[in-house]
Amino acid sequence: MAIVDFKKNAVVLKIIDERRLSVQIEEKILIATISSRVKSGQKEIEVGDNIVVITNPFDLERVRVHKDTWIDLKT
Repeated sequence: MAIVDFKKNAVVLKIIDERRLSVQIEEKILIATISSRVKSGQKEIEVGDNIVVITNPFDLERVRVHKDTWIDLKT
């Protein structure tokens, strides 16, 4: 896991390639673009890694991949 923090009711996202991630919420697939590969500490996040949405699962705006590192989600 690339996540250092997990909050109640968070949503787990799975990276499906270097530039995109997806999550299924109530039968809707939300797609977000990651502008560049993100590093969590010394570990580069790779295809198949999981990240966790810290924001409200029904109002996805960004994900936290490290203590001070966030990815903004743009659907």
